[in-house]
Parts: sequence; C-alpha cells; structure tokens
Amino acid sequence: MSESTKERVIDQLCGYISQLRALPPPEHGLVASLTGGPIWEPAMICEPRLGPFSTNDEFHDCLRHDIPLSIFDKNPSWTWAPSVVHAHSLKYETKATHGDLAGRNILCKADGTITCILDWETSGWYPEYWEYTKARYFPSNGPDWIKRIGLITGEYPDQFWASVNVREHITVDPPEHYIYKEK
Repeated sequence: MSESTKERVIDQLCGYISQLRALPPPEHGLVASLTGGPIWEPAMICEPRLGPFSTNDEFHDCLRHDIPLSIFDKNPSWTWAPSVVHAHSLKYETKATHGDLAGRNILCKADGTITCILDWETSGWYPEYWEYTKARYFPSNGPDWIKRIGLITGEYPDQFWASVNVREHITVDPPEHYIYKEK
C-alpha cells in the first residue's frame, strides 16, 4: 500500500473511530459489552467473559487478578510495577470501543476507501485508552500501524506499557491466587 493510500485509510479510520467514541455511554465508568453485558477479551484476560464492571477500578482490579495496588508499592524488586500503579490510579472516560482494530479487520479498495470494519465481538464500553492498547498490543499489526494508531485513538503509551507489564509479569494459577513471574 502506498503512503498516500495508507494516509487515506488512517484519515477515514480517524473519522469512524471518532464517531464511535462520541457515543454517550449508558453510565460513566461502565466497562461492558455494547449491550451492557459481559465483555469478551480472550487475548488480554484469563477468563473469556467478564463483567460487566460498574467502574474502571473494578475493571483494573480484574486485569490485575484482584491484586491490590498497595501490593505493587510494597515490592521494590518489581521495577515494572510503578507503570501499573500509575495507569490504574488514573480516572478515565468511558468510550465505545471496537476492541480489535487491525489491518486484518479493515477491508478497503485499492485506492484506500474503507468498505467494512470487521470483527466486533470484543467491542464494548471501555476506558478511553483501551482501543489504543488493544490495537498496539499485537506485533502482527506492523510498525506502520503502531506508529499511526495514536492518530486514530489518541496516544496512551503509559497505559499500553502497564497492560504489557500486567500480562508479562502476573499469571493466575489457580485463578484465586497470583504469581509474580521473574524475568
């Protein structure tokens, strides 16, 4: 795809995602499917269907497998922990989110005209950073995509790295316990 075609795709995505994010949420802080039910996030969370959550804090607790933020502050060897404490302590607006923006889910003509955005099963009401985090998370999206995703969703690098750190350093086995993985 030429640079001008990529720019055309990005410009259209900016408009579409802006319209999606402008939809008013049913409740401030809600994290749920677009219908208000459980979310489906198989790539990021140990359980495929979770929630709904009344607040971002409840959602963040789930992402951390209910490990309190105070535990992160008490472990100086967890050099990655401050990113999680910072990102999970902030307050966020609730935004309608596609949840899987990637080239494989965007159909377009040769000239870059978008004809369809596919794969809406992970869509829902999420904290404002979620679209950026999810779109940036998978390396298969390529460096061009990673470089441009912030133009579409806004930039949330701190939240992205916090998400990476939670996923890389915390596992649940069995689900009611947590284990810190040394790297």
